[in-house]
Amino acid sequence: MGRAQKDRLPHYFPFVFLLFRTGMREGEAVALRPGDVDVRSRLILVERNLASGRFLEDRPKNGRRRQVDIAADLLTVLKDHLALRCTESALFGREGPEWLFTTPEGYQIRSNNFRDRIWNPLLASLGLRYRCVHAIRHTYATRLIMAGAPLVYVQRQLGHSSIQVTVDTGMPGGHGNARGSGTICAQRPSGRSDKWFLTPCHPRRRTTQTVD
Repeated sequence: MGRAQKDRLPHYFPFVFLLFRTGMREGEAVALRPGDVDVRSRLILVERNLASGRFLEDRPKNGRRRQVDIAADLLTVLKDHLALRCTESALFGREGPEWLFTTPEGYQIRSNNFRDRIWNPLLASLGLRYRCVHAIRHTYATRLIMAGAPLVYVQRQLGHSSIQVTVDTGMPGGHGNARGSGTICAQRPSGRSDKWFLTPCHPRRRTTQTVD
């Protein structure tokens, strides 16, 4: 996402950028609190989800908490965003922001409203055919896999229940071996251990329909 895209959604840019850089589910991103972002360790703690308009504490999808790596460019965006949120809270006499991302009016982001008022107009302005917000998650998975990331790392980043779900989500055709190299959109933060590059993965052929 470049400068032109950023200019089209200034308020929601950090939210959308996080989706592209982490592959998090929309409900997980909406449910983030500022304290879930550890800028020193470059990690995001995912421990709640927004489903059917309700926040489910300690219940991300699959019922598993996880930590998600923060890429260097996302870290910069989140630092600026956190500073802005704290400034806004101080101006309105509040102790601190409750949620990391909100609407411009300070309300919780609702999936339908975001899709109709922000996401769909953005796609149209860019001349892109419709794709759901959840497709960002699939794009993230595919780019990680094609860059050579082991499936077990991709699985942990996305919070999939199994390697098979990861294969079905990110592999072209739903099966195959993770290959490729180079820098990708969702790259690791610098300084992270390279150990995950050496983890052997053996994806199986797709046999059942899975949900990510």
